[in-house]
Amino acid sequence: MDNRGGKCMMSKNPKETNADKELQKALKQDTASRAAALDISRSFLVQAPAGSGKTELLTQRFLALLATVDEPEEIVALTFTRKAAGEMVNRILGALEMAEGPVPTQPHKKLTYDLASAAVTHAAHRGWEKSMMPRRLRVQTIDSLCGSVTRLAPVGTSLGIQPELMDRAEEAYAAASGAVIGRLEEEGDLGDALKLLLERLDNNFGALHELIQKMLTAREQWKRHLPDGSLDEYRAFLEKSLCRFINQRLKKLHDLMPWDICTKLGLLGIMDFVGCNCPEDSLVAALRGAKRFPDPDAKDWDVWRGLLELLTTKSSNDWRKSFTVAVGFPTTVKGYKEMKAAAAEVVGALAGEKHLLEALCILRTTPNPCYDDEQWEALKALFVVLPAATEELQQVFNGQGQVDYSEISSRAIEALARAGGGANLFSPPLRHLLVDEFQDTSYSQYRLVELLMRRSSTKDDGAEPTLFVVGDPMQSIYRFREADVGLFLQAGIQKRIGDTNLEELKLKRNFRSRPDLVRWVNDNMASVFPTEHEQDPLTGAVTFNTSVDTRDICDGPIIRAKIILDSDGSGKKKEAEMVVKLVQRELRRSAMQQAGGGSATTTGILVRARTHLPSILLALRTADIRYQAVEIDQLGERPVVQDLLALTRALAHPLDSVAWCGLLRAPWCGLSLSDLLTVMPTRDRRAPRTAMWDNIQAALAANADECPLSPDGRARLQALADRLAPALQKRGRVAMRALVESTWYCIGGPACVTETSAHVEAREYFDLLDSLEDSGLSPDFDRLTESLGKLFAPPDLEADASLQVMTIHKAKGLEFDTVILPGLAQQPRSSTKQLLTWLEGGDPASGDHLLTLMPVQPRGAKNDSMADFFGAINKAKEAFEVQRLFYVALTRARERLFLLGTMKPETSKKIPTGYLQKPHSHSLLKHLWGGALTQLVEKDLKAELDAYVEKTREELEAAGILVSDENDGERDTQDSGSEAPDCEIDARIDIISGDPDDDLREWAEAAERNIADAPILHPPLNQYDIRRMPVGSMPVFPKSDDEANAREGTLHLAGEDTPPGARVATDDMEVAAESTVASTEYIPRHAASATRCAGTVAHRMLCRIAADGVKAWTPARVIKGKPQYELILRQLGVAKGEAFDAAVERITDALLFACTDDVGRKILGQHAEQGSEDPLSGLVNGEVVNVILDRWFVDKDGVPWVVDYKTSYREGSGGEEFIDGKWEYYRAQLDRYAVLLAAKRGVDPDSVRRCLYFPLMKASRVW
Repeated sequence: MDNRGGKCMMSKNPKETNADKELQKALKQDTASRAAALDISRSFLVQAPAGSGKTELLTQRFLALLATVDEPEEIVALTFTRKAAGEMVNRILGALEMAEGPVPTQPHKKLTYDLASAAVTHAAHRGWEKSMMPRRLRVQTIDSLCGSVTRLAPVGTSLGIQPELMDRAEEAYAAASGAVIGRLEEEGDLGDALKLLLERLDNNFGALHELIQKMLTAREQWKRHLPDGSLDEYRAFLEKSLCRFINQRLKKLHDLMPWDICTKLGLLGIMDFVGCNCPEDSLVAALRGAKRFPDPDAKDWDVWRGLLELLTTKSSNDWRKSFTVAVGFPTTVKGYKEMKAAAAEVVGALAGEKHLLEALCILRTTPNPCYDDEQWEALKALFVVLPAATEELQQVFNGQGQVDYSEISSRAIEALARAGGGANLFSPPLRHLLVDEFQDTSYSQYRLVELLMRRSSTKDDGAEPTLFVVGDPMQSIYRFREADVGLFLQAGIQKRIGDTNLEELKLKRNFRSRPDLVRWVNDNMASVFPTEHEQDPLTGAVTFNTSVDTRDICDGPIIRAKIILDSDGSGKKKEAEMVVKLVQRELRRSAMQQAGGGSATTTGILVRARTHLPSILLALRTADIRYQAVEIDQLGERPVVQDLLALTRALAHPLDSVAWCGLLRAPWCGLSLSDLLTVMPTRDRRAPRTAMWDNIQAALAANADECPLSPDGRARLQALADRLAPALQKRGRVAMRALVESTWYCIGGPACVTETSAHVEAREYFDLLDSLEDSGLSPDFDRLTESLGKLFAPPDLEADASLQVMTIHKAKGLEFDTVILPGLAQQPRSSTKQLLTWLEGGDPASGDHLLTLMPVQPRGAKNDSMADFFGAINKAKEAFEVQRLFYVALTRARERLFLLGTMKPETSKKIPTGYLQKPHSHSLLKHLWGGALTQLVEKDLKAELDAYVEKTREELEAAGILVSDENDGERDTQDSGSEAPDCEIDARIDIISGDPDDDLREWAEAAERNIADAPILHPPLNQYDIRRMPVGSMPVFPKSDDEANAREGTLHLAGEDTPPGARVATDDMEVAAESTVASTEYIPRHAASATRCAGTVAHRMLCRIAADGVKAWTPARVIKGKPQYELILRQLGVAKGEAFDAAVERITDALLFACTDDVGRKILGQHAEQGSEDPLSGLVNGEVVNVILDRWFVDKDGVPWVVDYKTSYREGSGGEEFIDGKWEYYRAQLDRYAVLLAAKRGVDPDSVRRCLYFPLMKASRVW
């Protein structure tokens, strides 16, 4: 029985038997590879496809090494992200902890158990302290390792004391670029070089400034390409490398040519015929007297060019369809007809050879293997300008006492080279190196690995170091940051990295996706990727490595597609609506599954670029669907930041009417449009220009009967004006950040945002404002706007992980139950030019390092063969990376996959043909077009296409553009640009139904099953409604300085101490204003400190512990959670440093205290009736109050408790007095909570226990 095609069928077909044999062979190969990988005496290069369990394999290798080394620090594992490093550390620590428990039954877990047990025994023998193991495991990112190297070798790196790292170094790059251009008038080489480059850029100073700045951001990639000796020798090296690159292209072409077919069809005779009969200046003249086919060498260059001219056309880069006298077929020569027919037969035979045409067209762009004088002079100019720009950048770094990651990386490589390798620099010496995601290494990172593995003969103790690199060339998608998959391929070809010999292993099993999804990807992507014969390190052509499924087979289609006909420009909107529909369906599916006792499911919306998301995000927000988005929403597009920007502009420029309009329409004022027009400046150019602030004061000064404002508008403006007046008086006298932040608090800004993430966004804006101002004067708003465009809003901290939106690049390493891939037909952005471009690689035959450079092309230049050659290679690299990007997207799915896209109808001279346009050659959809999906799509869209054709023709006829013909209604089937040939129906893929009632029927069925926790379908939000605070709800100024000090004047994030009166709901707005600041004085910077953010993290983790139950949180688990605490701190904007490390330790100590303290264990334990972060509404003293209880429960004695976490922290003495003060301050608030909880439960409020819990202070107050 075979159950691989979506349905079961009995067969004894020998073909299937062979397939079964191949399957068993692949499984044996996988088993053997995994066993070999644990031989710690050997070094390996492991190819691990998506879902193959490479992290577990790395963990097992690490545990095996841990059982043999003298010290844990002798093992170093490198990853590319903190998340990956944290996951590996957690797995290692989890395995060591598991070794102290019962033996698991699953084979792979038992293997990990045995390896961990051996490591634990060895650790006890060596006397390693168990509590210190988390600190001694050297699992690091590459950036972190480079930082460690520079700290270990301050002299070797010339850095001295470790400088501070820049998070955003764009300002430094811009300053250095401007400084070097400012030396244009200098006499000497630098001035002449700058003038030459400006001439190539048509004297565009702005373009040169941007290009130099761009080069500085990636200088670790090109600094090694600058000559350090004779320029003549360097030119010879570059030209020799170019020649060998050309020979590689010729070798590929030579191998692709089916010479046996060419010989059989008489191509040699045709070559001689056209060579003898073509014009003398024709390229095919080189074919005259041909006795053999050309060799893959530049000496036969002219013959190759003649062959190219004979077989293809230059204008369209396509196979030649007509043979004329221009290519050697004059009608006056005897036998020309027979030769033309023979030539057409040859072309017809070659047209079926995949990738041959592409290789031939690259040959057309291949230049002569030498630089002309103009190109070399431009390169020499770059050899002067780029080092000068680097020196200027160093001066900027020295002045600020900071450096960027690129500088740390470069200095670390220099230090390792001087030290003679990692074994000589680290103590204890590095003996074993593991590298994850090796396919994403750049040349500088590859060099780092080589140096880490180099050993000095003076320290050779006989122990051979080992290298274990894991990756998947099919998932190399970071070329934009100079990741080069060719390095992985080259290591596989040469079986070595530096001085270390490697054995190659391939994993086959896929543990992630359901079998039919694995097989569908195998079937469809194997034909997309190059064959093994076509694999090429230079262009990144990677062979597909099939996976073997391991899970149970499920019936039915698992891939569903929907291509939307975009005939009127509304395709993106319709696609976004379809995405929302699918998300709602998946959220209901998750709720149904949870109601049935299962776990929640996750859905990922993955796109190729952020620019493909705006319509989708708008549709999700309109449908009131919360989502987590990582680096998707630009900070400047967030509502709270837009309001703050309007406030900043209004305070800085009273005459900026646009900013004042934004200020008055923001929620803290919410002025109606009619009232806004009343205070707008006059449009009469003859009248003197007035500021809106003056108009506001004039309107408020008028008598109530004469005031043009409505009563509501007058009240709102009066409340706002009372608070803006002091701020405007201090304009120019205090720092802009202080002025804007305190004013925002004063007018009730924090009360206008109901989401925790909005407070974080506001703080990031204040920090940015602080970094851009040089004095109390107005900031540079151009720089502010530009900087906002480069920053991203933090993820929605209140959204769970059930729906996540991200780019495919960000999804690398993640997995989801359901994956939705919209925008499949979208085109990529075009690449931008650089001052210096390079081709770098190894010679497959000799292993020699090859490099050739190209300067920026002169503006408007044409027929530059060097630029065409570089462009063709880069175009091929981009095309192959698109294949890999699509593979990564498809393999994120565990259970279901939805493919969405839009396509336009094809037209000819504005007349519709009745067919779809072909997908763009670099779109993801291109890789699925032409097979079963094409037939399904065309069948699905046939009726809609026919209706569009009929409607358009009627409109053209009515306009007199088209004359009706009796055959108009019939589609021409002779020239179908997109119609696919008949192919076997694939039961695993289906078209998404367009019936809008599907979801409603599913919901009705769910309601009948009484699924109470199914998500509610929210009605669309009115985009034109204005959110605003009710009149009179603005903050009230405190009456005294003591009251002002009591309020602390700080930003309140979720989980922090919130003053009484917060979270009060009204009819006009979800959250009413809260009194948070005293005056427009500067808000203390500790509001954004690491300590305050530590409180936020601690609060969030306490909720998590309460949900899991405190018994599940052992001290070991709390300690293992440090990477998670670090991640959240980073999301909250806390920079690395001493304060960051102290915050992590403070969080850990607080959670350890909460999990071991008697009161904490009672609060966080499991109870029959309990809740965390539960909203509660009711009447208190005649007021409608809406609050959120941090924690409530009913203990075993039936006593209800209400708990409020207070994450304040006070260093030094006076802690008890501080806590007593807090208790006195918040006592009334807890009493209100108790009244609400008592009303809900129908008990006396006095029976409710109140608790203020201070985990950071390790204290509590219960009454």
